[in-house]
Amino acid sequence: MKSQWRAVFLAAGGIVLFQSCGTWQRLSHASLEVETRGGKSPIKTADAVPLPPGDPSDQSPMIRPAPQPEPAPPPVESELLPPILTAATGPIVGSTQVTLELGTKRDWVKIQIMRGAGLSSPSCTEGVIVGEFDDPTISPLTLTDQTGAAGQDFSYTACLNDKDGKTINVQVEKSAASKPQIMFTSTPTVSGNMNGKVEVADDLCQQFASRSPRVHLRREEKWRAVISDNFKAARTRVRILGQVAASDFSLTNAYHTLFVDADNFWNSGLNANSGSVLDVTGNATQSPVWTGSNSDGSLQPGLTCQNWSSSVSTDFGQTGDSSTLLGSGWVNGGGPGGCDLQRSLYCIAEPRPLVEAKPAIGASGGIELTVTPPAGTYSGAYITIRRRAAAAGLPSLGCDSPFDTPISTITPSDSAPVVIQDELTAANIAYHYAACLIDERGHLIYSTRAIHTVASPATSQ
Repeated sequence: MKSQWRAVFLAAGGIVLFQSCGTWQRLSHASLEVETRGGKSPIKTADAVPLPPGDPSDQSPMIRPAPQPEPAPPPVESELLPPILTAATGPIVGSTQVTLELGTKRDWVKIQIMRGAGLSSPSCTEGVIVGEFDDPTISPLTLTDQTGAAGQDFSYTACLNDKDGKTINVQVEKSAASKPQIMFTSTPTVSGNMNGKVEVADDLCQQFASRSPRVHLRREEKWRAVISDNFKAARTRVRILGQVAASDFSLTNAYHTLFVDADNFWNSGLNANSGSVLDVTGNATQSPVWTGSNSDGSLQPGLTCQNWSSSVSTDFGQTGDSSTLLGSGWVNGGGPGGCDLQRSLYCIAEPRPLVEAKPAIGASGGIELTVTPPAGTYSGAYITIRRRAAAAGLPSLGCDSPFDTPISTITPSDSAPVVIQDELTAANIAYHYAACLIDERGHLIYSTRAIHTVASPATSQ
């Protein structure tokens, strides 16, 4: 008996029934050409692929479409990567490096980083604002915080606000010590003739540091020689922020403490735990050092090699002894030396001039500014301070914008800090400040911005 082949296409379900030798089989969709009775042209239908034997769907009169994978549910908040805040010792004197990884959530409209002194992270209302960001597309966010203190511990909190008014506070896991103020003795040595300018000694320190194999020295922006001239004593020329350290050669980028603070530096001197003063390569040095100073950093009259312009043996300059590990001999323990002799210099990292702002507590409230002029002599120069509300952005670093409000002008006689009260501020409003050092011709020498803060409300005494 000839085999009977029949194909029937049911439009309702797209099913293909196939009969071979009297047995009907249901076939799934595929691309099959079937021949209809009467010899008409083939009609392309679905490919006929037999369903597996025993498939439960074989009981259905229709072919069911293949199941589609369900979309993955959105991650729950507990599965999102959280923001992470870290802090480490910074690259320049008195600084820390703060890094904020934003994590998964990126709809922040305002991000503030607050600093607090010590080991405990501040709240978002009591800390000093050291950074503010409004672009959440950048991650990580990093900043170098100039704390104004060397070798001290600081902690941080990141305060993140989204468009729905939600705030997250992220505290740094471990506090960071600000970078100490590094000092070294110069190599090579120089005679007592520095063209009559101690600034030449500063420039030499800058050159020696930039060629040093110690990265701690190369990273610093400015150096100053610990030396007196006939116009200014060393203790006035040099500003000490706190811990003064030596950069070791034995350990990569490590250092050890020489002096714990300014009082120790100028008055007490080195002690049994200080270790050696090191040279530019990180090795102990035995060379006498030009200082022109008494043990407390004051001028030693008549012992400055004719104000550092002489290189003859009959003129003398006061020297320190860098091999002395106790007391103030490091400043004047070397005694007078002929100006024709070759001696080292003490070079110390120079902190940037700072303008800091904090709420002033008093009858009128307002903001208290502390302006620390740069060390050195700037004849005829003055410092101008200007203010702008934080909501209007940052003040001009040229101190020449009509959008900034002039606050004060000071003429510093030395590098001692000057305290100014800004009483014309509104309560609970954040402000930025800029301070600019201007020379006698009106040219900008240096400028820096203050950390922005919140004015305290008026209080009565």
